[in-house]
Amino acid sequence: MAAVFPEPPLAAVGRRYAERDPGATVTGAVSFGNQRRSRVMLRDRGLLRLHADAIDGTVLGAEPRGPDEEHLAHLIA
Repeated sequence: MAAVFPEPPLAAVGRRYAERDPGATVTGAVSFGNQRRSRVMLRDRGLLRLHADAIDGTVLGAEPRGPDEEHLAHLIA
């Protein structure tokens, strides 16, 4: 796991998007920009990419970007 703390923080767990094998990996992404809790807290920005093995679904890596995302990275790790 790696994290840096500009504004917003950046983190990475396991394999990064650039390191994935496009033929053997699936990547899902979710934006935090339109989630109600994020909007109410005025922290409605950020993105999470989650990379998994295309065959068995094993999580291979994640890249959260946004406010307090280092905590999410820690949970994923």
